[in-house]
Amino acid sequence: MPQQPEEGDIYYVTKGDCVRMGRTAFVELLPSGHVSKTPKLNPYCPEKEKENRQCMEREALIYHMVGASSFIPELIAWDPASCTLTLRNYPNGDLEMYIRKPDYKCRVSLDVRLRWVLHAAESLAVVHAIGVTHNDIAPRNFLLDEDLNLWICDFAGSSLPNGSSSGCAPGPRYEPRPWSRDYVATRADDIFALGSVMYFIMTGEEPYSNLDDEEVERRFQNRDFPASSHLCCGTVIQNCWLGHFVAAKQVVQALVCEV
Repeated sequence: MPQQPEEGDIYYVTKGDCVRMGRTAFVELLPSGHVSKTPKLNPYCPEKEKENRQCMEREALIYHMVGASSFIPELIAWDPASCTLTLRNYPNGDLEMYIRKPDYKCRVSLDVRLRWVLHAAESLAVVHAIGVTHNDIAPRNFLLDEDLNLWICDFAGSSLPNGSSSGCAPGPRYEPRPWSRDYVATRADDIFALGSVMYFIMTGEEPYSNLDDEEVERRFQNRDFPASSHLCCGTVIQNCWLGHFVAAKQVVQALVCEV
């Protein structure tokens, strides 16, 4: 930190190596091998800092609601004073970064991709089973462990059973239509986004990756989705986009039958 910080700059006391800086928190790899997730400070906007802390409180509550699960990261500790989560580290990082590495289809077999698709659906079903809507289903919010098993993460913007959330959004390729600032996402929105995540897993590319966001929004609103009939589980992907599933567990059942 410089002796004379510039006005408007914000500096953080770190606990370890920075892994990721998110919208509401930053994630660090600790000397213990675990990761910590700490809300962003904002002395220039106390209300924003309060919102960030509330997001961490919401995420901690969801981890406690779920308990031990094969698809949810392991909660090591929760510090209510600093609103800091300590979680198990998943050494292969998030799904998006892993898939975007060169030669994805050569590195990752079809069997592993199909396992990821099933794990993504099963993990969302676990979240929905406790009455929580994730609101930000995207490849960046799935983690890979040392055995390449998939774990859903980042519940800071999720909706609790009472409906409260922080108003996050997964992005135009994971939304059936653009979300307004005050839009309240539903489980159907999570399932739609799951279809796009499965498409990304199977192809290595996001839906309509060659088009700009505005054109993707236009096509999705017209229910004009990328072809997927040539893919394993392509029918399930289309049915997620078309709204044919009313529950994530139905997606799981369809995948088990198809793959």
